[in-house]
Amino acid sequence: DMIIGGALIFEDYKIVEKIKSESNFQNLFFETVEKVLNKPSVISDYSGTVLFMNRAAADLGLTKQNYLWDVIPYDGFNKENFEKIKSYLQNENIYDEEFKIGDDNAYSYFKLSLFSVDTLKDNYIIAALDNVTKKVEAESELRHSEERFRNIVTNAREFIFSLFKDGEINYVNPHFLKHLGYTEEEVIGANFKNFVDQSKFLYESLYDFFETTKSKPIEVVLKSK
Repeated sequence: DMIIGGALIFEDYKIVEKIKSESNFQNLFFETVEKVLNKPSVISDYSGTVLFMNRAAADLGLTKQNYLWDVIPYDGFNKENFEKIKSYLQNENIYDEEFKIGDDNAYSYFKLSLFSVDTLKDNYIIAALDNVTKKVEAESELRHSEERFRNIVTNAREFIFSLFKDGEINYVNPHFLKHLGYTEEEVIGANFKNFVDQSKFLYESLYDFFETTKSKPIEVVLKSK
Protein backbone atom coordinates (compact mmCIF):
# COMPACT_ATOMS: atom_id res chain seq x y z
CA ASP A 1 0.00 0.00 0.00
CA MET A 2 1.09 3.54 -0.66
CA ILE A 3 0.84 6.28 1.91
CA ILE A 4 1.35 9.95 1.20
CA GLY A 5 1.94 12.01 4.24
CA GLY A 6 3.82 15.00 5.49
CA ALA A 7 3.82 17.84 7.94
CA LEU A 8 4.46 21.48 7.12
CA ILE A 9 5.08 23.95 9.94
CA PHE A 10 4.97 27.66 9.10
CA GLU A 11 5.76 30.43 11.56
CA ASP A 12 5.43 33.23 9.01
CA TYR A 13 1.80 34.28 8.61
CA LYS A 14 2.43 35.56 5.06
CA ILE A 15 3.60 32.12 3.92
CA VAL A 16 0.48 30.55 5.38
CA GLU A 17 -1.70 33.03 3.54
CA LYS A 18 0.22 32.38 0.31
CA ILE A 19 -0.40 28.63 0.24
CA LYS A 20 -4.06 29.12 1.11
CA SER A 21 -4.71 30.06 -2.50
CA GLU A 22 -5.96 27.12 -4.52
CA SER A 23 -3.23 27.21 -7.16
CA ASN A 24 -0.37 27.39 -4.67
CA PHE A 25 -1.79 24.62 -2.50
CA GLN A 26 -2.37 22.41 -5.53
CA ASN A 27 1.17 22.94 -6.80
CA LEU A 28 2.55 22.14 -3.36
CA PHE A 29 0.52 18.93 -3.34
CA PHE A 30 1.73 17.93 -6.81
CA GLU A 31 5.34 18.61 -5.83
CA THR A 32 4.88 16.35 -2.81
CA VAL A 33 3.54 13.54 -4.98
CA GLU A 34 6.48 13.98 -7.37
CA LYS A 35 8.93 13.54 -4.49
CA VAL A 36 7.14 10.74 -2.64
CA LEU A 37 5.97 8.48 -5.48
CA ASN A 38 8.89 7.14 -7.48
CA LYS A 39 6.61 5.31 -9.90
CA PRO A 40 4.58 6.49 -12.91
CA SER A 41 1.67 8.46 -11.43
CA VAL A 42 -1.20 10.55 -12.73
CA ILE A 43 -3.46 12.80 -10.65
CA SER A 44 -7.01 13.74 -11.57
CA ASP A 45 -9.88 15.46 -9.85
CA TYR A 46 -12.97 13.46 -8.91
CA SER A 47 -14.45 13.91 -12.37
CA GLY A 48 -11.42 12.24 -13.93
CA THR A 49 -9.93 15.40 -15.44
CA VAL A 50 -6.14 15.04 -15.51
CA LEU A 51 -4.34 17.69 -13.44
CA PHE A 52 -0.81 16.36 -13.12
CA MET A 53 1.48 13.65 -14.45
CA ASN A 54 4.91 13.02 -12.94
CA ARG A 55 8.21 12.55 -14.77
CA ALA A 56 8.17 8.79 -14.29
CA ALA A 57 4.86 8.60 -16.18
CA ALA A 58 6.30 10.63 -19.04
CA ASP A 59 9.41 8.43 -19.08
CA LEU A 60 7.14 5.39 -19.41
CA GLY A 61 5.69 6.93 -22.55
CA LEU A 62 2.37 8.13 -21.17
CA THR A 63 1.04 11.33 -22.69
CA LYS A 64 -1.15 13.83 -20.89
CA GLN A 65 -4.77 13.66 -22.01
CA ASN A 66 -7.95 15.34 -20.83
CA TYR A 67 -9.17 12.37 -18.81
CA LEU A 68 -7.48 9.77 -16.64
CA TRP A 69 -8.90 6.79 -18.54
CA ASP A 70 -7.39 8.16 -21.77
CA VAL A 71 -3.91 8.25 -20.21
CA ILE A 72 -3.78 4.70 -18.84
CA PRO A 73 -3.04 2.27 -21.72
CA TYR A 74 -5.58 -0.33 -20.60
CA ASP A 75 -8.88 -0.91 -22.41
CA GLY A 76 -10.47 -2.27 -19.25
CA PHE A 77 -10.07 1.12 -17.55
CA ASN A 78 -12.71 3.48 -18.92
CA LYS A 79 -15.10 6.15 -17.70
CA GLU A 80 -17.69 3.61 -16.54
CA ASN A 81 -15.12 1.66 -14.53
CA PHE A 82 -13.68 4.88 -13.14
CA GLU A 83 -17.07 5.65 -11.58
CA LYS A 84 -17.25 2.15 -10.08
CA ILE A 85 -13.74 2.50 -8.67
CA LYS A 86 -14.64 5.82 -7.04
CA SER A 87 -17.55 4.11 -5.28
CA TYR A 88 -15.21 1.29 -4.22
CA LEU A 89 -12.74 3.80 -2.77
CA GLN A 90 -15.40 5.21 -0.48
CA ASN A 91 -14.97 2.11 1.69
CA GLU A 92 -11.49 0.86 0.75
CA ASN A 93 -8.07 2.51 0.86
CA ILE A 94 -6.80 1.35 -2.52
CA TYR A 95 -7.94 -0.34 -5.73
CA ASP A 96 -5.54 -2.68 -7.56
CA GLU A 97 -5.80 -4.35 -10.95
CA GLU A 98 -3.21 -5.99 -13.21
CA PHE A 99 -3.22 -5.74 -17.00
CA LYS A 100 -1.05 -6.69 -19.96
CA ILE A 101 0.38 -4.42 -22.65
CA GLY A 102 1.59 -5.91 -25.94
CA ASP A 103 1.33 -9.36 -27.51
CA ASP A 104 2.89 -12.73 -26.73
CA ASN A 105 6.14 -11.76 -28.46
CA ALA A 106 6.69 -8.45 -26.66
CA TYR A 107 4.68 -7.61 -23.59
CA SER A 108 4.72 -6.13 -20.10
CA TYR A 109 2.42 -6.56 -17.12
CA PHE A 110 1.47 -3.59 -14.98
CA LYS A 111 -0.41 -3.19 -11.73
CA LEU A 112 -2.72 -0.19 -11.74
CA SER A 113 -3.33 1.21 -8.25
CA LEU A 114 -5.84 3.97 -7.59
CA PHE A 115 -6.50 5.73 -4.33
CA SER A 116 -8.22 8.91 -3.27
CA VAL A 117 -6.59 11.76 -1.36
CA ASP A 118 -8.64 14.36 0.47
CA THR A 119 -6.85 17.68 1.05
CA LEU A 120 -7.84 20.95 2.62
CA LYS A 121 -8.68 22.31 -0.81
CA ASP A 122 -9.98 19.45 -2.90
CA ASN A 123 -10.27 15.70 -3.44
CA TYR A 124 -8.01 13.90 -5.87
CA ILE A 125 -7.62 10.49 -7.47
CA ILE A 126 -4.06 9.22 -7.87
CA ALA A 127 -3.34 6.45 -10.37
CA ALA A 128 0.05 4.75 -10.05
CA LEU A 129 1.60 2.07 -12.26
CA ASP A 130 3.99 -0.71 -11.24
CA ASN A 131 5.77 -2.91 -13.75
CA VAL A 132 5.06 -6.40 -12.37
CA THR A 133 6.18 -8.42 -15.40
CA LYS A 134 8.83 -10.41 -13.50
CA LYS A 135 6.39 -11.23 -10.68
CA VAL A 136 3.66 -12.37 -13.06
CA GLU A 137 6.10 -14.49 -15.07
CA ALA A 138 7.48 -16.09 -11.88
CA GLU A 139 3.95 -16.90 -10.66
CA SER A 140 3.09 -18.36 -14.07
CA GLU A 141 6.20 -20.54 -14.08
CA LEU A 142 5.40 -21.75 -10.56
CA ARG A 143 1.87 -22.72 -11.63
CA HIS A 144 3.24 -24.61 -14.65
CA SER A 145 5.81 -26.39 -12.47
CA GLU A 146 3.11 -27.41 -10.00
CA GLU A 147 0.92 -28.63 -12.85
CA ARG A 148 3.77 -30.69 -14.30
CA PHE A 149 4.46 -32.18 -10.87
CA ARG A 150 0.79 -33.05 -10.37
CA ASN A 151 0.69 -34.76 -13.78
CA ILE A 152 3.76 -36.83 -12.95
CA VAL A 153 2.42 -37.87 -9.55
CA THR A 154 -1.09 -38.55 -10.85
CA ASN A 155 0.08 -40.75 -13.71
CA ALA A 156 2.91 -42.51 -11.88
CA ARG A 157 2.68 -46.31 -11.62
CA GLU A 158 4.00 -46.23 -8.08
CA PHE A 159 2.39 -45.78 -4.67
CA ILE A 160 2.75 -42.08 -3.88
CA PHE A 161 1.26 -40.51 -0.80
CA SER A 162 1.96 -37.69 1.63
CA LEU A 163 1.16 -37.42 5.32
CA PHE A 164 1.61 -35.26 8.37
CA LYS A 165 4.04 -36.21 11.11
CA ASP A 166 1.25 -37.59 13.24
CA GLY A 167 0.56 -40.08 10.44
CA GLU A 168 -2.57 -38.49 8.99
CA ILE A 169 -2.62 -39.03 5.21
CA ASN A 170 -3.38 -35.91 3.18
CA TYR A 171 -2.78 -37.16 -0.36
CA VAL A 172 -2.61 -40.45 -2.29
CA ASN A 173 -2.23 -40.89 -6.03
CA PRO A 174 -4.69 -42.87 -8.18
CA HIS A 175 -2.31 -45.84 -8.45
CA PHE A 176 -2.39 -46.24 -4.64
CA LEU A 177 -6.18 -46.34 -4.59
CA LYS A 178 -6.59 -48.56 -7.64
CA HIS A 179 -4.17 -51.31 -6.62
CA LEU A 180 -4.95 -51.39 -2.91
CA GLY A 181 -8.71 -51.16 -3.47
CA TYR A 182 -9.47 -48.13 -1.28
CA THR A 183 -11.53 -45.05 -2.05
CA GLU A 184 -10.12 -41.59 -1.50
CA GLU A 185 -12.65 -41.00 1.29
CA GLU A 186 -11.35 -44.06 3.14
CA VAL A 187 -7.73 -42.95 2.97
CA ILE A 188 -7.60 -39.15 3.29
CA GLY A 189 -7.53 -38.21 6.96
CA ALA A 190 -6.84 -41.78 8.08
CA ASN A 191 -3.64 -42.80 9.84
CA PHE A 192 -0.81 -44.25 7.79
CA LYS A 193 -0.36 -47.15 10.22
CA ASN A 194 -3.82 -48.42 9.31
CA PHE A 195 -2.51 -49.33 5.87
CA VAL A 196 0.76 -50.94 6.97
CA ASP A 197 1.27 -54.61 7.81
CA GLN A 198 1.97 -54.22 11.54
CA SER A 199 3.79 -57.55 11.76
CA LYS A 200 6.46 -56.13 9.48
CA PHE A 201 6.44 -52.57 10.88
CA LEU A 202 9.50 -52.49 13.15
CA TYR A 203 8.90 -49.11 14.80
CA GLU A 204 7.13 -48.40 18.05
CA SER A 205 5.70 -45.12 16.79
CA LEU A 206 5.47 -43.04 13.64
CA TYR A 207 7.84 -40.53 15.25
CA ASP A 208 10.51 -43.23 15.45
CA PHE A 209 9.71 -44.19 11.88
CA PHE A 210 10.20 -40.64 10.59
CA GLU A 211 13.33 -39.98 12.62
CA THR A 212 14.93 -43.20 11.41
CA THR A 213 13.92 -43.06 7.76
CA LYS A 214 14.20 -39.34 6.95
CA SER A 215 17.64 -39.76 5.43
CA LYS A 216 17.34 -43.21 3.85
CA PRO A 217 14.77 -45.35 2.03
CA ILE A 218 12.93 -48.15 3.81
CA GLU A 219 10.51 -50.85 2.74
CA VAL A 220 7.06 -51.18 4.23
CA VAL A 221 4.35 -53.65 3.36
CA LEU A 222 1.03 -51.96 2.54
CA LYS A 223 -2.24 -53.75 3.17
CA SER A 224 -4.85 -54.05 0.44
CA LYS A 225 -8.51 -53.70 1.30
